[in-house]
Amino acid sequence: MSKGVWTREQIKFLAKVLDDLKEWKNILMETFDGKIYEGFLHFINSLALDKIPEKYKLPLSELTTTVMEGNWDEFDDKAAEILAELFNIPGMDEDQEVVVFRTGIQFIVEAIKLWIEKKKSTDDTKG
Repeated sequence: MSKGVWTREQIKFLAKVLDDLKEWKNILMETFDGKIYEGFLHFINSLALDKIPEKYKLPLSELTTTVMEGNWDEFDDKAAEILAELFNIPGMDEDQEVVVFRTGIQFIVEAIKLWIEKKKSTDDTKG
């Protein structure tokens, strides 16, 4: 993998997600925020994410692809495996760590989905 973790397609997807999450009252900002997010994500990708060890770049890119596809079960599994490899919990073997991390990730993902649904329903009632 070259610079960073994300492909151009992944960056465009993530920028759109950010763009859709925030609606600016300032028409100028609302017009250009998608491109601003995209530029910021390119910056993060090439400078910060490029520092990630090579062996994690492809798995992190694959995680982004699973999000793009809406495959949350696969996301939970892959993310938990990466975290279990990175962090050791004293007294647990790797399989137990995966279960702990998967449970935490599932909780976070469900909280984000709930927040998005609430935001959509609030936006629908406003607009």
